Amino acid sequence: MKAITSRTTGRLLLWGLAFNATWEWAQCTYLYDMSGAAWGKGAVWMSAAVVADGFIVLAVAGIAARLGGNRREIAPDAKGWLVLLSVGLASGVFLEWLARLLNLWSYRPLMPTLSVAGVSVGLAPIAQIGLLPALCVWLATRHGKGQAG
Repeated sequence: MKAITSRTTGRLLLWGLAFNATWEWAQCTYLYDMSGAAWGKGAVWMSAAVVADGFIVLAVAGIAARLGGNRREIAPDAKGWLVLLSVGLASGVFLEWLARLLNLWSYRPLMPTLSVAGVSVGLAPIAQIGLLPALCVWLATRHGKGQAG
């Protein structure tokens, strides 16, 4: 099997940055409590989150590709998509749980939450990390209908 090239990785990162920037900025005002932060500090924090999210997309896609056996430049098969979504959702739960455990941010009452090991975690960030990597993989690998390149 041909390994995923840096070109595909670059496309994956760009899609990851674009979609996560849109997601973060759209949900931040409504779902996160940033009342103690000045606008500039909040903007820097959000920008750092977007960059981290871009690399999370790469990590989730890489782990899923290894676990699912898809190391080619084409979109995963059905098993690969299931693995990708599962890794994304598990990563979302773990990363949000860890962030909340470390008290990195807090939620507004509008954030739907669930309790994981006694910590309230938001469903929006879990959905973000669970779904956006799959969308980014689809967009980054859809060229050529299965042809590497």
